[in-house]
Amino acid sequence: MKKIVRVFGLILSASLILTSCGGSSSESETSENQDVAESESSDDCDQFLEDYEDFADSYIDVLEKMQDDPTDASALSEYTSSMSKLSEIQSSAQDCSGDPEFASKMAEITMKISNASM
Repeated sequence: MKKIVRVFGLILSASLILTSCGGSSSESETSENQDVAESESSDDCDQFLEDYEDFADSYIDVLEKMQDDPTDASALSEYTSSMSKLSEIQSSAQDCSGDPEFASKMAEITMKISNASM
């Protein structure tokens, strides 16, 4: 049962993050507006990565708590709270998929979650 919860959580987090990475850009923006938008997008991507890493750390803590005591009801509550947090940060994700540094960091965080869930 614990493995199912972990795998489900990992799949849910990965799918929420990946589906949120889409975005569109107006072709009528000027070069200057594009530079400003890219700078803001970079800031948004940095904030998203920070939030996602915070989520990963708290999620890993919950997983460890569940491993230590599978009957602990507070762990399930914390798990639900973690999934809500993931949903919140997912809604703030921007289109950062074109940035190799973002993709690398995202993969690193996702791997951290994956390793902890095994």
